[in-house]
Amino acid sequence: MSLWPAAPARPPLTRRLMRLISSAVLAPLGIAALGAALVGCAEAVPEAVADPRPAVDATAVVSKALGQAQSAAYESQVALLSDGSVTLEDYETSVQSYVACMTERGFVVDGPMLNPADNQLFLMQALDGDISTGASARADTDCRKKHVDLVEHAYRTLTEPRMDSAVAEETRRCLGDAGLEYAGDESNFEDFVPGGVEDEERLTAVSSCVDQAVRKIYPDIPLVALGF
Repeated sequence: MSLWPAAPARPPLTRRLMRLISSAVLAPLGIAALGAALVGCAEAVPEAVADPRPAVDATAVVSKALGQAQSAAYESQVALLSDGSVTLEDYETSVQSYVACMTERGFVVDGPMLNPADNQLFLMQALDGDISTGASARADTDCRKKHVDLVEHAYRTLTEPRMDSAVAEETRRCLGDAGLEYAGDESNFEDFVPGGVEDEERLTAVSSCVDQAVRKIYPDIPLVALGF
């Protein structure tokens, strides 16, 4: 479920594989889509694990993001980063500010929902009735820069992706049906593709299986985002 009211029926989205190192924005058929939002699911969702990488200097990551926010006068992000840390609640608050920004400009936001493929990236999309102007994409870019981007990047840098257990299990079933091997203890997308992007055949098969698993378990998800 989502903390925001349900949006009107949305047009179909073009599905594509995204390499998500920072944030990615989709705009198929005039629909601006971005990473952002809250948990919505039938089962308890594992939250991304905070600061799992000892080599990452959390203080430096947040300090850099805060400095950039201050330089750009992105006050809502300055407020969230000024205590020297970044949490899921901070990220969620930045998303709420984004939604308010888009709503003020006359756009309906579908979602938000925490990505069940990683429980790290928030997903939502802005619905634009006029696909010829690109107005929603411009508003999305502006509202995202002001309210989300720096907080999101810091949060994702300092957390580890964790796939929903139900999605991981369904992905294994799909791979098994296709005659493909798997370890059985995979906890994120990358675990399913140990050869990385160079193993294109495996990457394509895993992407398809995860996509199918997510849509089966979460039929109302705004979009499916996959990547390393």
